Amino acid sequence: MKKNYLIIQALLLLCTHLCYSQVGINTTSPKATLEIVGKNLGGAIDSKDGIIIPRVNQVSNASGTTQSQLVYLTANDGTLVPGFIFWDGTVWKQLGGASLTLSNFSATSPLAYNNLTGVFSISQAGSSANGYLSSADWNIFNNKQNALTFSTGLTNTANTITLNPATASSIGGVKIGSGLNVAADGTISVPSNVSSFSAGTTGLTPSVATSGAVTLAGTLKPSNGGTGNTSVPAVGTVLQGDGTVYQPLLPGTAGQVLTSNGTGNPLSWSTPFTSSVAEIYDAAGTQTFATAAGFTTMLITTAAVVDSGYTAGSGTITITNAGKYRVTYRISASVTTNSQATGEYKLQVNGSDVAGTSGFTFHRNNADPRGTVTVTKILNLNANDVLRVQGKVWNTTNRTLQLVANGSSLMVEKL
Repeated sequence: MKKNYLIIQALLLLCTHLCYSQVGINTTSPKATLEIVGKNLGGAIDSKDGIIIPRVNQVSNASGTTQSQLVYLTANDGTLVPGFIFWDGTVWKQLGGASLTLSNFSATSPLAYNNLTGVFSISQAGSSANGYLSSADWNIFNNKQNALTFSTGLTNTANTITLNPATASSIGGVKIGSGLNVAADGTISVPSNVSSFSAGTTGLTPSVATSGAVTLAGTLKPSNGGTGNTSVPAVGTVLQGDGTVYQPLLPGTAGQVLTSNGTGNPLSWSTPFTSSVAEIYDAAGTQTFATAAGFTTMLITTAAVVDSGYTAGSGTITITNAGKYRVTYRISASVTTNSQATGEYKLQVNGSDVAGTSGFTFHRNNADPRGTVTVTKILNLNANDVLRVQGKVWNTTNRTLQLVANGSSLMVEKL
């Protein structure tokens, strides 16, 4: 019996579906395809009124199946925020948006806005306030333009102001003072009898012709062909750039030369190298030295050429300036005893022997008594260094040697 009841109920439901094209919930007379009536029709909402749309936390992972498909997004998904999302046939879109009220709008002067009525307005412009320009204001402005008048060289056509070109009889609106000519093509030229101009910050003003020089007051920058200086430098001054202007390098002393100090450094004056010498020699030839005496200073005492930078003494030369020098000594001696003898010599600086400067003379006897030795050495000397030559008889038994007149010398040359 129960089975038959269920069959009858299903047939009645099928019949109802076939007979009605609308579906109603909580109503027997739906007014649309689907009508849902709340628990309190037309009254306050009940906590269980409404419908629940499918809730998801992501829609970017899949496309919809048909247009108007509706879901509720519960979390941010790309540019979509929580809310109702529908499929438009191509992409998921947000349904609706934030509600706008009159208070959402505002305006900046000269516009004004009433957030109670939603009306925007703009006031008329005044002497110190922005606003709209009335027709009366426009007519006043337009009449002022039409009232403009123009002198020779300017015309007003269709609200366009034009500077006319110069002609043989018209200067084309350019006022020319004494000393300037305007050609028919508008070229302005200076006649040959005007040879001097003075210039201020605003231009050139012709002055009385003088001697033919054109003088401009002020400073012309180097980038425009000037020097950046306000006066003519003294005779012998060199102008050199510092990256901004030309700086004067005052004249050096006589004989100095202009020297480059490398990229990025200014030029300077320097004194060129000049060689200098000092020489002393033995004119008398009277000094004798024997075996027992040991080394003794050779008395080369006559000054020959002694340039500045040296001081000649009794058998010595003193250096004034430090530097590199070529030092040469020459000793000529003669044996006074009728026997063989050998002389030994050396150069000293400040009383100390100079390595590599030893020299020797050999003397046979009275028949062949003389011998000469010459030694040259390159030395780095300090200021106030003292040079001298020492000599002795080398033999172990008594022998005596004597310098030969004009045969011995000490010479120093600056390199």
